[in-house]
Amino acid sequence: MKIKGFIIHKKAEGYEDCQDYFAINKDKGCLAISDGMSQSIFPQWWAEELVRAYVDNAWIPNQNDLKSLREKWLNRVCEFLELQKQEGKPTWMLENCLIEKRGAGATFCGICFENETNWKGYVLGDSCLIEVASNDIIIKFERTKEGVFDNNPDYFDSFVGGKGNIKNIQGSLEEGSKLLLVTDALAEFLYVQKEKENEAKYVRQLLQLESHDNFCRLIEDWRESENLHNDDTTLLIVEYDGCESFNITIEDNLNNLCEKEQKETINSTNKEVETNTNSKEEIKNEKSSLEILYNLIEEIEALIQKRLDRNKLKKNLNNKIRQTKELINKLMRDGKTPQM
Repeated sequence: MKIKGFIIHKKAEGYEDCQDYFAINKDKGCLAISDGMSQSIFPQWWAEELVRAYVDNAWIPNQNDLKSLREKWLNRVCEFLELQKQEGKPTWMLENCLIEKRGAGATFCGICFENETNWKGYVLGDSCLIEVASNDIIIKFERTKEGVFDNNPDYFDSFVGGKGNIKNIQGSLEEGSKLLLVTDALAEFLYVQKEKENEAKYVRQLLQLESHDNFCRLIEDWRESENLHNDDTTLLIVEYDGCESFNITIEDNLNNLCEKEQKETINSTNKEVETNTNSKEEIKNEKSSLEILYNLIEEIEALIQKRLDRNKLKKNLNNKIRQTKELINKLMRDGKTPQM
């Protein structure tokens, strides 16, 4: 199988804020996505726990079998709160959420291949598996609620309960066919295009993606021109190539993207500081030059008022006027012509 994996954050946010998560395990032939729900605490960590448990540890998604995952999530949150306390930051709001058992929610979609064609998996909520035919027409949407997408999907909860029943899914990937694992924003967008019988051209653009930057540009363009919902967006593409092993050609790494973003922020801040420092120095130098110019003019005025012999006065005046002209020319060359 040929595999590509992409992820992008909401517009006006960063990868550190991204609540989607995906992972691919080529050795086990598994891949999964999860979308942490915004109205919850640390949903990105909960999404990560679900995905990693499935692709790495053969976890079978079950609303009644979440104890160990919930403990891992809670330990991670408690460690974070402890660090916040050590830094003197307020933690009472988060602590209240934990006391009241208001945790994180996340949707899920994952599949594992049994051989080069057959796969089985699970889905909960509006993270979807989409089957695509050789002509790029969508055959099926796999999710746990039918019809129009809404803001109340099924999900796994990091404390108790949750919502909805996990759906078992399975199928066969044949020559020319494709599978798309997508979180809700892109899933809803493709669902709407399918309803209009217009999805093929959009699917084709997704299949042609060859880099993270291409994916980002496409999603940003669709947000602006096609009314794609501004949300964290994940896309995994699985294409038949006749091989049982995974050939991962592109795999965005959320941790690497966060690190890159942090470095860019630091570099940008340093550059801004350097620019401000240089600007202050230029202003200082300009002010100094103008002060010298002003002093020269005052000296000329003083010379005129002095009763010196004609030759000595003429010599002194010519010297000061020459210095004044030189300074004015320098200011003009530097683009700092003084206001007269």
